[in-house]
Amino acid sequence: MAGLYIHIPFRNRDRAYDDAFVSARTDVNYEAFTDAMAREIYQQAESHGGELPLRSVYAGGGRPSLAPLEAMVPLLRAVNQFETDHIDEVSAELSPRDATQRYVKGLTTMGFNRLVVSALSFNDAELNVIGAPHTTHDVYECLKHVRAAGIENISLDVTFGWPESTLNSWKQTLETVVECEVPHVTLLEWPAHVTDEAQELLRTKQYRYALQYLQEHGFEPYEISHFAQPGYRSKHNENYWAHGSFLGIGPAAHSFWWYPESENPRRWANVQDVEEYAHLLAQGQSPVSVRQAVDRNTLAEEYLMLRLRVIEGLDMTYYRRRYSVDLKAEHGALLDRLHENDLIRAFDDDRLRLTDAGRLVCNQIVRRLLPE
Repeated sequence: MAGLYIHIPFRNRDRAYDDAFVSARTDVNYEAFTDAMAREIYQQAESHGGELPLRSVYAGGGRPSLAPLEAMVPLLRAVNQFETDHIDEVSAELSPRDATQRYVKGLTTMGFNRLVVSALSFNDAELNVIGAPHTTHDVYECLKHVRAAGIENISLDVTFGWPESTLNSWKQTLETVVECEVPHVTLLEWPAHVTDEAQELLRTKQYRYALQYLQEHGFEPYEISHFAQPGYRSKHNENYWAHGSFLGIGPAAHSFWWYPESENPRRWANVQDVEEYAHLLAQGQSPVSVRQAVDRNTLAEEYLMLRLRVIEGLDMTYYRRRYSVDLKAEHGALLDRLHENDLIRAFDDDRLRLTDAGRLVCNQIVRRLLPE
């Protein structure tokens, strides 16, 4: 099965914490823009709808909750061109300032059953410094409206590692997250490049504390940055980490399609320019700007990186069979050293899994296991 990602890239102004393509503007004609996106969904359904059914839909950005409810209707209608019987997760990112009672209720009426609330921090001074468009009061009101609308599957995004943060303020944010009784938390690392050794040390301390504290309160670290109570993992993200197929809709959106599995998968990406994107679709043309076939060596490297991030780890038997890589044969001595240093777990079921200590240095471990 596959995932469908809908990228609504707009914000009112640039934010330092954005790490995806974003268009900062206030003159958006959302109805016209989502009509264009609906055309792309129809195109993709015509090309791929008969190949794999959808499992999940995710609307992100940007700040997608700036889009009026009426503008979202064509998107959900277009999704029905796919086989939808297996869809059990329909998510939307929600900025707390946009979460009026009417708006949240409208999302549930359209079929959204999981909301990702961009809390970022529970400290108003910090929110002001990073330029967030909301306050902590807005977050509390947002959660109240979401629960009143009957949605229990709620995720909170919180940010760590930004220059003015402290370990104490981070502890307070995590305590508030637990008090909010949400079943899912995502830790967003501040995207700015860190050159200061002390700041890098603080990031490590903040992550280590979160890893311990959230587990003590029932959250499973099912991926390095994602923590869930039982039954509340993100199915959409799990598809990414399993090297599953997904379609990206919108400017700068990326797609990965592996069907049939006997052939090499394909990647493609849309144009970034918003006006060009809408113009191409208005002319009945594809907005794709780059297409790429993916070779097996690249796939093997990607799968290794993806699976070491998740708690189940890498099934090395499956890895040998599907990607033709035998890690034990190629890196047996290194794997033994990693185990001796308590960075990976024992291979009881032929799985390569990181310990909590290994999660702190995941990128370094991956680099050592990749081909030279």
